[in-house]
Amino acid sequence: MGGKGSFRLTAIDEAILVWESASAPWNVQVDVSCPRVDAHRLRGAWNEALRRHELGTRAVVDDERVGLRWSPPDHTADVGPIDVVACADGASLEAARGRVLDGPIDLARAPLVRCVVARRPGHDDLVLSSVSHVLADGVGALRLVKSVAAAYSGAVDPPPRRLEVARRVLSAPAPASLEAFADRWRSRVDLAARVTTPRDRLATRGAVERGSGVCTRAVPGSVLRAVRQRWDASFDDHLVASTHLAVERWNRRLDVPPGRVGVALGVNLRGPEWRHDVVGNLAAFVSTLTEPEHRVDLASALAASWVGATPAERQAQARLVVHASRSAAALPIAVRREALARALPDVFDSVAVSNLGVIDRPPCFEPGHVPEVWMSPPAVPEVGLAVLVLEIAGTLHLSARYRKERFDRQAAEELVDLLVDCLTLR
Repeated sequence: MGGKGSFRLTAIDEAILVWESASAPWNVQVDVSCPRVDAHRLRGAWNEALRRHELGTRAVVDDERVGLRWSPPDHTADVGPIDVVACADGASLEAARGRVLDGPIDLARAPLVRCVVARRPGHDDLVLSSVSHVLADGVGALRLVKSVAAAYSGAVDPPPRRLEVARRVLSAPAPASLEAFADRWRSRVDLAARVTTPRDRLATRGAVERGSGVCTRAVPGSVLRAVRQRWDASFDDHLVASTHLAVERWNRRLDVPPGRVGVALGVNLRGPEWRHDVVGNLAAFVSTLTEPEHRVDLASALAASWVGATPAERQAQARLVVHASRSAAALPIAVRREALARALPDVFDSVAVSNLGVIDRPPCFEPGHVPEVWMSPPAVPEVGLAVLVLEIAGTLHLSARYRKERFDRQAAEELVDLLVDCLTLR
């Protein structure tokens, strides 16, 4: 793996691309502020950063014998000219974001990224980036943009850890006994039953077009810490429970009371010592389900949607998704892709959320500048809303990607306000 040769995508990467082809772009949003961006210099920084990472200059090719593969690296790959777009208001900023987020990234041509600069009168510029999810999940995309910022500012960018080392976390250890082997398969069967259990969707309001939009909110971290201390809950559990409550309240507001709600929590599978040091798709999810009686208040939602007290417990649950996806890899290519496409409506929860935690060293394009960083995972029409949060310098940055097939801008803003109200117990 790595080096000059090509190698296969993981089974979960292949699933992502099958779902993308059947639904909507599976791209990660990364927006970073900078006082004033030089677009030509930024292009050079992107190209330098991409060459530092093993997947940065590779494309995806479809091998009819074995399936999807990463091509050998192409060190002439170029992100291309980066446009600077005048964004005088929210509508023009949303249009600029649409340029990088909407429409699938061409997998056959490296690099698998897009970028424009939003120039906002009276505010910092925003470097708007979109990274294909098979190139990097949220954590990997952040690592890539850190390399871009380091190349732009002249800062030191530590050598990234080898992808081969990182991918070992996706390997399933051999069962130690027949009982352990049976337990593994029981867990996979239970997972399949849970993942394919039907969920109700967010009620639609004002949908008029295709595509995605983004709503952002800055929340003082001290407010959330006070709430979590009151309930003695981890932030992941608090985020998931609050999202369950927000779905309940949103749908009731629109006279569509939900029955079963599912919230998917993205889980980083990297090791703790290098969790921000690998570009690649090394994440899965934990799915939580609640019924109406579980969504009376935060206490009932927390009790029903608890996803594990420690990162290790959450990782163990999320690895089941990765390991179960390997079972399909032995099927003929056409069969497994058809099966994945058919599963599309059932595997998605009502809302997807991710928490990157505290970012001690955010991507800084100018030394000493504390940037805004807005990131969101893919939002597909079947879900409608995907949320990512991270904390920088004591402020929680919440970015919510919504589907315009389900909400107009005003509805999306109200829905995100409702989520923030649930998070802060307003």
